[in-house]
Amino acid sequence: MARSRPIALAGIAAALLANFWVLEDVLARRTDLSEAWISDLAARTEAGGWRFQLLEVAAGLAIAGFAWLLLRRQGGRSPMLRRGLLALAAAGLLAALVVIAAIVFGATYGLRHVWFLGTDDAGRVALYRGLPYELPFGVKLWSEKYAAPVQTESLPEKRKDAVTGQGLRSHEDAVKLLEEIERGQGVAR
Repeated sequence: MARSRPIALAGIAAALLANFWVLEDVLARRTDLSEAWISDLAARTEAGGWRFQLLEVAAGLAIAGFAWLLLRRQGGRSPMLRRGLLALAAAGLLAALVVIAAIVFGATYGLRHVWFLGTDDAGRVALYRGLPYELPFGVKLWSEKYAAPVQTESLPEKRKDAVTGQGLRSHEDAVKLLEEIERGQGVAR
């Protein structure tokens, strides 16, 4: 019994992580916010999406580890069982690698092709390149490219929402909006 304890614990951990992975994917993208726990999960996903992605990677690795432990213990019994466990381990590793590749591709694309308006440290309307997210340890996924001589607080509410909402835009769209804001405030570029 003591020899099967690590396998049981690995199986439980893999199942919990895998079920969290499925539930987060299914529930966090719901548009019906009438259920408080669903809207809370969606808000947490947007605010800390990187944490969910790390859990997805951990789930894939836990499944692969569980399959590896079972393979070492039970794999010699049957060729079919061995092939099934190898497939499970490969699927777990593949799932983790796919999530990692998606994160790398998304970050690379986002850092190069996505722009947003925001407010800089001096309270001015600023044009940023990248994604409006911060990774652990203070790693920022954006860089400030231009700060307009317009204070965000001086804008009408509709324009202020466009600046503080940090909506992702193309470069052309972000520059156009910034120019409209500057013209509306009487600033010539």
